[in-house]
Amino acid sequence: MTMLSTTRLTRPLAALAIAASLGAMALSPAPAASQSFNCANAGTQTEHAICANGYLASLDSEMAATYQAVRAQLSGSNREILVAEQRQWLRYRNSCGGSCKCLEAAYLNQIGALNDWFPY
Repeated sequence: MTMLSTTRLTRPLAALAIAASLGAMALSPAPAASQSFNCANAGTQTEHAICANGYLASLDSEMAATYQAVRAQLSGSNREILVAEQRQWLRYRNSCGGSCKCLEAAYLNQIGALNDWFPY
């Protein structure tokens, strides 16, 4: 499920900045199974599934870092669109419950959708 608007940022320098940011993040050390939220506060089946599965935790961390990098490069209506799409995606992700297969597909699709904001 890809939630992309037709509005895209087309400035080449912004695309280079995001590419540099993502490259720097890829080189920085990170825990093998970190997630974007505190597992001690996990309250839903989805959050418990992410915390119990290192691969899902790493996908969650990657998605969160990609989202933050893209969001930092946007302003105005483009940023509002991104935030709305991310909220919609979170509702979809949470509908997976504890299904690891559903969660994996949701994360891989969203990471791809976020990367589509800045084609390389």
